[in-house]
Amino acid sequence: MTLLIGGLLGSCGTFVSGFATGIPFLIVTLGIVTGLGYSLVYVSALVTLGKYFPGDNNTVLVFATMGSPVGIMIFPPVFTECIAYFGWRGALMILSGICLNSFVFTLLMTPPESTVQMHKTETEEKKGNTWFDFTIFRSKTYILYVVVLCVISGSATSALITLPDIIRTRGYTSQNAAFFLSVESIADIVGRILVPVCIQRLTSQILFYAASIFFAASLILFPSLTGRISLYSGTCFIGITAGIILSIYNLVVLDIIGSEKYATAMGFAETMCGIGNIILGAVVGSVGEATHSFDSSIRILGLASMTVCGIALFMQIVCWRITCKKDSPAVNEEGVERGECNEGFTSDHKNDDETKN
Repeated sequence: MTLLIGGLLGSCGTFVSGFATGIPFLIVTLGIVTGLGYSLVYVSALVTLGKYFPGDNNTVLVFATMGSPVGIMIFPPVFTECIAYFGWRGALMILSGICLNSFVFTLLMTPPESTVQMHKTETEEKKGNTWFDFTIFRSKTYILYVVVLCVISGSATSALITLPDIIRTRGYTSQNAAFFLSVESIADIVGRILVPVCIQRLTSQILFYAASIFFAASLILFPSLTGRISLYSGTCFIGITAGIILSIYNLVVLDIIGSEKYATAMGFAETMCGIGNIILGAVVGSVGEATHSFDSSIRILGLASMTVCGIALFMQIVCWRITCKKDSPAVNEEGVERGECNEGFTSDHKNDDETKN
């Protein structure tokens, strides 16, 4: 039902935007209504996939997120052609019709047998539960993670939006700048493909933080690039690291919180992503207008991301070490047993709060 409502809201918001009379009109229709609709679709789709493929969540969720870079690569040129032939109002109406297919495809989905059989039992067990499970905030690891996700998500979105403008300041045409965006999307897909391979050797949290640090470093260095080859290389590096981040962050939530509270935890995590997009987007725009260039804005995003990730990773390592000391039956002269401490860095693990619950 949530998928149906979200698909309908997103399509209607896009269609009504074709009748816009000003920016405030578009803020309400294209920003609020459409944004709300597609937020419902995205989160619900990820949660639903977990029910259809309970034994292979990691691979399924990673490949499900590939739709975003594919759409970024395909729709800009298509939408540009639609604007050329039908104007921006007609293009929005055509886009709304395309987006309405999400409503149609949702109608074709049937609940898995396990969900149907357990529906009555789950309903009876959850009668006393509220619509939002506040116990997710008992996990300090989760709270720390969503703060980092807020900054990283806002940085990734702002960097993607400002990338064509930065490329144009290097003397390239708008068409060339759009091609760089396509290159970033292809690199994004490559990064997402690498995740199932990397997740076999690293935990989702370690992979997320490592990719985030490299992503932040690429943002700091990118404004210094001027040559064609260096710009392409920098764009590819941003795309690969962003692809890893945007495809792994939902798995981190799943590993920390667990499947039972996954819907609530993902909903709050996506809300934090939205807050990060709003705040950092405003910062990037303000600095860009003041300096007449987005180079300083990108550097600020990189420094903010690097700082937050560094602090969070340090705190996470400290927490892991403390947990190892508490759980180890014996401590040798050199410190904690290696078997206990290394386990947290090389394999998936659940949060202690989830285990107790």
